[in-house]
Amino acid sequence: LECSFGMKAADGKHYALDLQSMDNSVINTEMGAAIEVGGLLVPIEQISSDIWNKYDITGIIKVSSFKKI
Repeated sequence: LECSFGMKAADGKHYALDLQSMDNSVINTEMGAAIEVGGLLVPIEQISSDIWNKYDITGIIKVSSFKKI
């Protein structure tokens, strides 16, 4: 069993979310909620770890701002 945080953007692309710098209340956001995130996007091509290959993601967003909308 695993839990990976991610989002589907308006353009249909999927992104993993690195929430290490966020408050724990962000983790309690319900699945399917509309959110707005800001931060640094690391494209999948620049990630050296093969761990992320099993996910259909465009990249990982190192989240610096998070808001439910």
